[in-house]
Amino acid sequence: MKFKIFSVFTIAVGLGLLLALTVAVQGAKGVDANLAIPSIGPDDPATKTVAFQSSMSLSYTSTINITPEITIYLPLVFRNYNPLLLYFDDFSDPNSGWVILDKEWGKAGYLNGEYQILLKNTLDYTLVTPDLVLPSDYRIEVDARQASSIASSYGLIFGLKFSGDTYEGYQIIVYPTTQKYLLTKRNMDGSVSELIDWTYSTAIHQGMGTNHLRVDRIGTVIYLYINDTLVTTFTDSSFTSSGRDAGVAAFSGYSAPVDVRFDNFSAYRTP
Repeated sequence: MKFKIFSVFTIAVGLGLLLALTVAVQGAKGVDANLAIPSIGPDDPATKTVAFQSSMSLSYTSTINITPEITIYLPLVFRNYNPLLLYFDDFSDPNSGWVILDKEWGKAGYLNGEYQILLKNTLDYTLVTPDLVLPSDYRIEVDARQASSIASSYGLIFGLKFSGDTYEGYQIIVYPTTQKYLLTKRNMDGSVSELIDWTYSTAIHQGMGTNHLRVDRIGTVIYLYINDTLVTTFTDSSFTSSGRDAGVAAFSGYSAPVDVRFDNFSAYRTP
């Protein structure tokens, strides 16, 4: 299990804000991009149930023993099965593998069926990832909300690759107070560029309302959806290789503490 905290960078993120970066990454349940479900053979216990966190599950029915020599296994039943689904977490299980910590700068962990990032300091930034192993084309989705009245922003981080005490990848940030979003790219040397400056969208729910964020990365094109509305596309040839990671991030502004919650984090291969 790998666990890293980075706290040596600053990032310029729109509006001239310098965000002190604190990154929490835990490698817990990596996802094999070639597998959507585990293989199941006749030697598995007939009463076993394999749970895929809420939206996807499969289970065995009871074993029928006709004679001591013959065992019949009833058909495997799939419910809401999506063959493209690579990873899903609704955070109902506090042992599902995301990092849990309580530091002087804030907290991260499970809370009431959601994943919480609490930032105690102003101009701070924390990202967390479950250590995914994604194909070159993929979709990432999450429900995110501001759980306190103090203005904050949050988003999805994708195309991630870590090296020592630094990383590269994209981040899509939503600021509900002004209904604006921002797309940036960070390089391994720590430099950050704005691909799409702060842009207003009526698709963004203001205040403490939940926003459903979705990113499709197909070839060199990034498709950004907010609450099922395609708000922008952007073409960039960086970070297109398979094996990259994705996660969530929370940002504080000039007031703190801020409390951000995430739910229903999922990753898919694209058809």
